[in-house]
Amino acid sequence: MSGGKLFALAAISLLLFGCLQFESSVKVNASLPEGVNVTLPAISAGQNHTANETNATIAALPDSLKICFYGDRAANGTDYEAVIADNLTVFRLGQNNTIGLAPVWLDSASGPGDFSGCAVIVLKDDAKGKVCDAVQRTAVRERIITGNSGLIAIKTACTAANDDPAVFGWDYKLAEAIPAKMDVPGRDPEAIGTYEIAFSYFDIKSDDPALAGMKNFNISNVEGVKVTPANAGYPSAYFRTDPTKLTQPAPYAIIQMSTGANYAYYFSYDPLRTPSIFRRVVELLAEKYVG
Repeated sequence: MSGGKLFALAAISLLLFGCLQFESSVKVNASLPEGVNVTLPAISAGQNHTANETNATIAALPDSLKICFYGDRAANGTDYEAVIADNLTVFRLGQNNTIGLAPVWLDSASGPGDFSGCAVIVLKDDAKGKVCDAVQRTAVRERIITGNSGLIAIKTACTAANDDPAVFGWDYKLAEAIPAKMDVPGRDPEAIGTYEIAFSYFDIKSDDPALAGMKNFNISNVEGVKVTPANAGYPSAYFRTDPTKLTQPAPYAIIQMSTGANYAYYFSYDPLRTPSIFRRVVELLAEKYVG
């Protein structure tokens, strides 16, 4: 080989060696979901690296989430627990993650700290669940409006207060967290509007984030509370006596609203009548909570 060719090969070798010594100082600032941290190891010259060695370190999701029921566990509480008994599966960064749903029971003796960490708050319509004093109302509102918890309010839950017997309804420190309002003449609890339908067509709106893909169905002997949407609440389902008249007024079954970080749902009837729907709503709110 001639001297000129040897010189050219040596120059190329030196150039390639210099390139291998180069260490990149480029930094990428990417927006990732809350709670996810990615760390990439440094790659230096003279080392061989495989795809498996360049691992992303992902902050672990919680093993379980608190589903906080406000009310009396003795009043059908175990039935609600049965609906959320199965684990929640969350798909994140290409893999399925299993998270348990742990029921926690609260009532009018609960303080603000008891609501901390609740992924979903369910306000039950029973003797204990109807009574929410200023402390509980404020705690619920803060978790829903300024926190990222999801809410499910049922029928007349949290409409009374021990610390102020004159209080009725959600206007007292809770109005902005509830996507519905009741029309009660004279604020008289005895004047709550109700409905009783022997046979009904459950009309689901397909654009609801939790109920998308579910089909309408028939349901009998439904009892509920007459409400109207509030706080930009959107009707997710109706009870209709005539399935051929889908544009006529009908009792609202479910109303939902976005709270920014999550959603708030109102059920005008007992959601145990439709456990699959209740489960779907809990799943949506829990998934929104973990981000």
